[in-house]
Amino acid sequence: KQWYQRRVTKQTRAVYKGNHCEYIDLCALDRMAEGGCVDGQKFVVKAAPKTRKQFLMLDGIYIIGFLENGKKITDCGENMKDVTSKVSCKTLTGASEMKLDENSTMQKIPYGALLQ
Repeated sequence: KQWYQRRVTKQTRAVYKGNHCEYIDLCALDRMAEGGCVDGQKFVVKAAPKTRKQFLMLDGIYIIGFLENGKKITDCGENMKDVTSKVSCKTLTGASEMKLDENSTMQKIPYGALLQ
């Protein structure tokens, strides 16, 4: 048998592939993603062919936006589609016990507190 015929097929979870004018709300993954996401989990998203990912803050929301190559986020206008519920998360053993270095990160301040 050839090497490619002997490979063991490993079952993996679906990776979401974003299309033009779709977005994922990063702050809503814990409640909106398929099955929810919690501390110590990862999610993997990719852009469909001829599409790119862009990390943005729009309307006070942190998102990953997907755009056709050569297009701008403003080309989508009001046609942005929330696909957060299509993202799935996977637990990473031991990751939930990890803590970020508090000295190197900003203190968490509620978003509205900055506007007062």
